[in-house]
Amino acid sequence: GVTFSQTTGIAAGAQVTFTAPAVAADTPIVISATAVDSMGGVSATTTANVTIAALPTQAGAAYGGGYYVGRMLIGGQNYALIVAPKASGEASGLAIRTTGSGSIPGPQSDWDGLSNTNAMIAAGTGSGSAATFCKGLNIGGYSDWALPARDQIELIYRTYKPNTTANSVDGVSGTNGSSNPTGAYYTTSVPAQTSITAYKTGGVEAFTADIYWTSSVGRTNNATDCTQNFSNGIQSEIYNTSTALVRAVRM
Repeated sequence: GVTFSQTTGIAAGAQVTFTAPAVAADTPIVISATAVDSMGGVSATTTANVTIAALPTQAGAAYGGGYYVGRMLIGGQNYALIVAPKASGEASGLAIRTTGSGSIPGPQSDWDGLSNTNAMIAAGTGSGSAATFCKGLNIGGYSDWALPARDQIELIYRTYKPNTTANSVDGVSGTNGSSNPTGAYYTTSVPAQTSITAYKTGGVEAFTADIYWTSSVGRTNNATDCTQNFSNGIQSEIYNTSTALVRAVRM
C-alpha cells in the first residue's frame, strides 16, 4: 500500500517521498532501492527500516509534534488534524496583514490552512504576520505548521472548547463540511466544555476564551478574514489589519 512520488527518471539529488496507508498499529516496513543509470549501470541495493505510525483515535494524544484533534475528510481520504503545543505554537496580538490594506489574493480554502498560509506569505502579508509566525515554526522536527483554515479551527473548538459558556446559536456558526463527522450548527450546549483537563480553562494547553484567526478569507468582504471565538463559538469576520490570537496546526 505504499506509493512513491517517483520511481523512474529521477534526477541526481532529487528527493523521493512516499505515502503510506493508515494502519491500526505501528507497522514496520523495509524500503529497498537500487539505482540504474542511463547506461544500464546498476548500484548496490540500499535499504531503510521505517515504521508507519498508527494515527491516534483519542483527542489529546501526543502526535506529530503536537496533539491530535480529530479527522478531516478531504477527497475521500481521512487526515489527522494536529494542533501545536500552546507554549511554542501560540501567539497573541498578531494581524493577518502587517503592511498595506485590502484583500490578500490566494487564501481561499475552508480546509487547507497550509496552502492558505503559503499564499498569504507569497502575497506579502508582512513580517510579524499571523501567517509568517506559523510558517516559521519548527516543533518536534516538523516545519509544515500553518495558520488553520476555517474548518480546521472549527473542529478544534468543537473538540477543545475551554469553558462552560453557552455557545452562539446564530444559525451560522458550527457548520463544517470538511470534518469527519461533519459539523452542524451549534446549540447553546453543544459542543460542551472539553473533558480533557489540559484543555479546560486554566489548563496548560487551554485556548484563551477570545478570538483566534483563521487563514480563510471573509465571505462577505475580502479585506476581512474569518475568526473563531473560543468563548462562545461565534464565527465572524474582522478586518485583516486587526489583531487576534493564533494557534498553529498541521495535517
